[in-house]
Amino acid sequence: MCGSKPFQAKTVSECQEACLWNATCPTWEMVGGTCQHGDGIHCTWGAGSGARVVDAAQRLQHGEVRVLKILDQLEINGLTNIGMFSDASPQQGIARCRNWCYANVYCEFWQYGLKGCWVDAADMMMSSVQYPLTLSGGANKNSEFAIKLMAGEYIQHYCPEEYMDTRRSST
Repeated sequence: MCGSKPFQAKTVSECQEACLWNATCPTWEMVGGTCQHGDGIHCTWGAGSGARVVDAAQRLQHGEVRVLKILDQLEINGLTNIGMFSDASPQQGIARCRNWCYANVYCEFWQYGLKGCWVDAADMMMSSVQYPLTLSGGANKNSEFAIKLMAGEYIQHYCPEEYMDTRRSST
């Protein structure tokens, strides 16, 4: 798994369970008996000595996401490009980009346009989005990217109330 770290688990269910209980774990996979947790970007499947055989894998979204603003014709500066998803149509690329950001609890912005998917990857020290965001250096309405932008959102991750109620009753 790309951008991953090995995790001590002997079975697929142990690997999955460990990621499920870690809100900062967006993806897990079991390959040849080795469990890995990671971010799932900059992947080159089948590169090198041969294709990898993945026993099981999953992208997870912990909690819920609230869309605060649809980003149309507004480029957010400082996002990280995670690629074009070359095997995907533009609609599939948009969905994959959105899902990547929804699964990463640190991601607040995603955009799909020139050169593919752009995300807020501050947890990996790869992004530098201005805070508070302004049109004076943090965002741009007039760039080629902004004009040709296909999709994007400014989002907020949160725990749904029903989850919080079950946590309170179990303590």
